[in-house]
Amino acid sequence: MAHEDLTGHNSSASDVYIEFKGKPEEDAFLTEVPPDSPSFLAVKKKPVSTSGQITSYAALQLESQYRTHVFSVLIVGDYARLIRWDRSGAVVTAPIYYRRQPELFDFFTRYDQAERTVRGYDDSVRNATPSETGKAIAAAPKAFSAPLLIVTVMQRQYVINSPVARPYTPPGRATRTSIAYDLERDCIVFFKDSWRIDCAGIVPEGDVYHILESNRVPNIPHCSASGDVGEHRTQMNRYTNASWAVKSSHSFTPHRHHRLILDHVGEKLDKFRCSKEMVFAIKAALSGVYLAAILAYCACMLTNRF
Repeated sequence: MAHEDLTGHNSSASDVYIEFKGKPEEDAFLTEVPPDSPSFLAVKKKPVSTSGQITSYAALQLESQYRTHVFSVLIVGDYARLIRWDRSGAVVTAPIYYRRQPELFDFFTRYDQAERTVRGYDDSVRNATPSETGKAIAAAPKAFSAPLLIVTVMQRQYVINSPVARPYTPPGRATRTSIAYDLERDCIVFFKDSWRIDCAGIVPEGDVYHILESNRVPNIPHCSASGDVGEHRTQMNRYTNASWAVKSSHSFTPHRHHRLILDHVGEKLDKFRCSKEMVFAIKAALSGVYLAAILAYCACMLTNRF
């Protein structure tokens, strides 16, 4: 999962980012939070710059790896803060004065001994073997380039490319798509990985495809596999009302890791041979979307009625 920045640093191999600042006025967070303050973020120029720095590090790490969460450390003069990032937000500790308090040392000791999943590594992704890599490249030489990964979707394994970091903020759906090679069926498919909103009434995308297909909605790609990934859920939203948390007017949306496989792989928009072919494709897509919208409206009416 290689990605190098301008300094040659490989973010795909990073484990814990540590940012050093020499003065308290560079801290991204307030040490003492006023009772009526809606946030503990510092808003002056230097703290905002620090916020941007540590957020970009977390985003880079989450995007260049398959992780459920990551940890980072912000050291400001004689104190430190531990930060846990996931797709809902970040949990930040109060200042830890590491010269006389053991928590920073304890964190690294326990982190070193923790299982990979506790550190935030996705246990449903692994490196592809030479044999698996060879099969995928032979099936679609232009679509794959080593090193490749194996990802699991509903107990079936697919070969995919390593992720590439993009400009992105840590919270959100973090949608990734890729051409994939189905090891079991020996064919090329389309793979989608995202963090769906985990709230009542929101149907997972994979289930939506099955509903549309069962109702014979035309021009909808066949979804051959879909489902949530293990117990991969965001944790940030759980601590909003904790006794130790700074009270905030912001709401944090829970997310759940979700994947799906589509058997139809589309062409890029610039691959159409003529304008007629492009117009025909758009017409087919609109037809499917129109009927899907009618189906969704009917389902909504039935739900409201009964």
